Order: sequence, then C-alpha cells, then structure tokens
Amino acid sequence: MFRSTRYLQPNRQPECSRAKVTRRDVRHRRWLDGAIAGVLFVLTFAVRWPFTGESFWIDELHTSWCITGELSQVAEKARMGNQQPLYFWCMWLWQSIVSPSSWPSYPAECLLRLSSVLCVSLSSVVLFRAVLAVGSSSIAATFAGLALALDRNAGFFGTELRPYAAVILCATFSLFFAALLLRHPRNQRLSSWIGLHASVLVAALMHITSLLTLAPLIVATMGWSLYRQQSNESINPDHQPADRQQVKSKWHLSFATGWLCVAVAFAFAQQDVWERRDAWAAFGQPKSLHALWTLWPWLAWIVILLPASILIRWLANSHRATTPIIASSWLGTTVLVFAATAGFILADVGGVPLWHRRYFIAGLPIGCFVLGNWIATLQAARSYEKLSIGLGALCLILLFWTQGSIQTGIPPRVASRYWIYRGEPWRESIAHFQSQSKTTYSSGKSLVHLWLDPDLIEQPWLGGEITDSPLRDYLALPVRGEYAVAAKDDSQTVVVHVLGARQPYASWQNILREQIEREPSAMTSELEEEHWLLTRNLSRQAMQEGNRTADDDRARATQVRRFRNLTLFRWGVEPTR
Repeated sequence: MFRSTRYLQPNRQPECSRAKVTRRDVRHRRWLDGAIAGVLFVLTFAVRWPFTGESFWIDELHTSWCITGELSQVAEKARMGNQQPLYFWCMWLWQSIVSPSSWPSYPAECLLRLSSVLCVSLSSVVLFRAVLAVGSSSIAATFAGLALALDRNAGFFGTELRPYAAVILCATFSLFFAALLLRHPRNQRLSSWIGLHASVLVAALMHITSLLTLAPLIVATMGWSLYRQQSNESINPDHQPADRQQVKSKWHLSFATGWLCVAVAFAFAQQDVWERRDAWAAFGQPKSLHALWTLWPWLAWIVILLPASILIRWLANSHRATTPIIASSWLGTTVLVFAATAGFILADVGGVPLWHRRYFIAGLPIGCFVLGNWIATLQAARSYEKLSIGLGALCLILLFWTQGSIQTGIPPRVASRYWIYRGEPWRESIAHFQSQSKTTYSSGKSLVHLWLDPDLIEQPWLGGEITDSPLRDYLALPVRGEYAVAAKDDSQTVVVHVLGARQPYASWQNILREQIEREPSAMTSELEEEHWLLTRNLSRQAMQEGNRTADDDRARATQVRRFRNLTLFRWGVEPTR
C-alpha cells in the first residue's frame, strides 16, 4: 500500500532529467524514504512513551472500568459514558494481549496506553507517505511527519486511553487515500475510494464527532474528482470512455447510498446521547470568537505558508507545482476552515455543545498534511528550495512556541515533565486512602466508608447520596477499574458511596451529622466506622462554606491531603474534654 510510485510518474521531470534516473537511484530514494519513515515512527514513539506511566485521569478510568469484566458488558458500560462500543471492544481484546501479569515489569497504565502511542506513531508514517504521494517531496513530507510527531495535542491524545488516537490514525489513512485520488484524478482506482470511505467509517464508529471534519473531506475529494472529470471532458471529450464515466458515477452513487444508511443507523443509536446534550453545555460551547483562533495552530499550519507560497510562485513565475499539489493544499485548508467554522456555529448558535478540541481531533493530521503540502508548493518553485526549508523550520518553531513546548522561564528538565499533563493522580490518592484507613479496633472489625465526588457530567444535580444502583455503579468507576478499592484483610469492609453534584462537600458533612444525631453514642473518638471523602475539582469557596457550618461542631471533616485537583478528607470527632 505504501510503496511510493513517485519516481515512475510521467510529467514529473523534464525528459532530460528523467533519463538520468537509474534503477539504483530509485532504490536509493526508496530506501531513504523508508529510513525517514522509520525515524519518524521511532521519534513519535520515543517522545510519548515516558508519559504513559502517569495515573489515569477520570476519562481514562471510564475506559479502564469498561474493559474490566466480561466482553458482553463492555457495550452497556460504554453507553453509560456516552461512548460507542467499537473502541472499547478493541481495548478489551488489547488488554488480554498485554495483561500486566504477562508483562510484570511495566505498569498497567503503560501497557494500556501503548495502543494509543502505536496509533499516533503509525499515523506519522502514514502522513509522511500521504504528503509524499502528492508532492513527491521528501523534505515537505518530513516536515509534515515532524509536525505530527512533536505536536503537543497529538502528544496528549496519543498517550490517552481514549478513542481519539485511533481517530487520528483513521483520519491519516483517509488522507493517504485522498492523496492517491488527487494524484491521479483521471485514473482513480476503486480501491482508493473504498479505502477513503472505509477509514472515515471506522473513525465515525470510534467516535461520531470525527465526521465533523472527515465528512467535509469526503465531499471535497468527490467534488474535486467530479470537477476534474468535467474539465477533462470539455478539453478532450474522447479521452475517457463513456462506460468508464458511468462506472465512476455508480461508485459515487453507491457510496452516497451507503452513507445515508449509516446516517440513519447513527441517528437511532445516538438518540440517548442527543437527549443528554445539555450535560456538555458547561464545556462544549465557545466563550468568544477567539476560540476559533485557539482551536488549532493556524499560524504555523496556514497563515505563514499560504501567502508565502502564492507570493513566491508569482515571483518565480513557476509552473512546476503540479495540479495535485495545489489541489491538496487548498482542499485541506478548506476542510479545516469549514469544519472549525461549522462546529463553532453549531455550538454557539445551533445548540449543539461540541466545541472541544477532542471532537475536532481528526483535523490534527489534516493540519499537518496542509503544512507539508504548502511546503511542497514552495519546493516546486525554482531557486526557492532553501527558503522553503527555512519557512518550514520557522513554522515548526512557532508550533512549539504557541503550544508551550518551548518555555524560556522554566528549566527544560521541569518543563519537559509537563509537556503532557493531566493533573489527576487517582492512583496516588486511592493508594493513600488505603494506607491511612485503620484496621485495628476493639471489636476486631472495621467498616470504612469511601464517599466519592467524581465530578462527571452524568452526575445528577442532587444533594446527598446517589441511591440509584446502575448510576451509582457508573459514577463509582474511579474505584471499580484499574484502581479498585479492596479491604486490607478479612477484618475490614470497604463500602463505596457516591454523592450528587450539588454541594457534595457540604452534603457529605450533613449526612454524617444527621447520622450522629440519630445515634448519639457515635459521638466518640473511638469510632469503629471511618468516613472518607475523595472529591475532584472541589473549589476553595465550596470548602469554606462547608466548614462555616461546622465551626462550633465537634464532628467535622479534616483535609488529609491534596493531590493536585483531587482532595482527600477524613471525618473526625474531637475527644470530649
């Protein structure tokens, strides 16, 4: 699939130049391209692997919970988290291959996240081949691969136990097949069209929001194909047989019919998610028009290279940049701008709260593809090859600078630790809770209550404890998957409770005070029941309001430890004086 044919394409070089190219030269260039692709894979893998051992954050804990248990339970667990099941089925199989028992020297987080690291590492190779297929420039393709390998957003999603790394891979494959179709507009293969549609379909099955970006890519590729077909007919009516044109029309009609069926199926399957769309309103809507600018590194991808390409080609009066290079550059730029603008309008005006970078993540490889192709247009202009390399390097530096990968005020060793940063050490906080909970009491038995405030969007706006069993089991996922809470020994019992989203800290204290009022004998410093609270994103104001009511009360909560944005509390009773 990835074998380059750029050295065998007609009209790429003048006849005198092509005559000098020997089979040895072709083999050497293919070996060089393969070596560059291998270096990109290793580099992409190497810069992500050190960050795979960090504790899972709440979204990844949902994945860990989904793949724990039987395969028949995976789809229902995924649905409770408003996710599609395909990715979680794949991860359930992946977990059986890289189980910690088989690889005891590696943390479980590394082994599970390895799937995402491999997806993005492979994406950099496929992207390199996609740019190479269109522009035949190894330099431009290398810049595109480096942009993806070192992009900070690709670093975060490329080490996350979520479907977005798989979406990036599918989007990159769709670019590769689109590149093949753009390279040979008059000699398109059915296999390339099938590959384009199949890769987009798999991306949509992984996460339906990928269609925000990839559906315009299909439409743009089909539109360009039809445009070139009409142009060829007007220039040379006898060049393409009528039966060949009819076959292509049948292809497009079949694909359109298939997507119509897929759309109907998605509409029924995602009806529950659509009814709960208000839950995303807190983070799925843009704050201002400036959000469009901050969505992607437009400056590095497009703003510098597009006008530079137009200006230099005009100054050089260049005709060497062939139609596929120009077409792919403008097509990718148009798809990116259209997807971002349409998503902004839908989120801001249409009432569809989907404004988050993860929902547009399929656009990330497209942006790197555009960067590479604009550099390829500069490479095609005579006497400006060195300038194109300088502009490409400048764009990479701007990419790193605007994303915070280059920070002058922080030591490099410190800054490198936070290149990928999640800030939710659930592993450490739960381990600390288990190490601090008591096991020795006068009765020889201990009952430990762990109250959770996971701050999930599915958490109902209620005060007090969640009693609905399925919902409670779902909201307790931080202690049900990889970091499952277990009793220290037979004398200890751990009971997990879940609080509603309305004033969880104050509600927890009120519940326990009411319990003490019902059982006055519990007002003793020798309680044989412990109550702990593990809360996420608790504001300082909420903590102060909860403590204000307990100023004159002997029973109160004390903060045991803060783990970044996780806080662990223990309920205590002061001894009687």
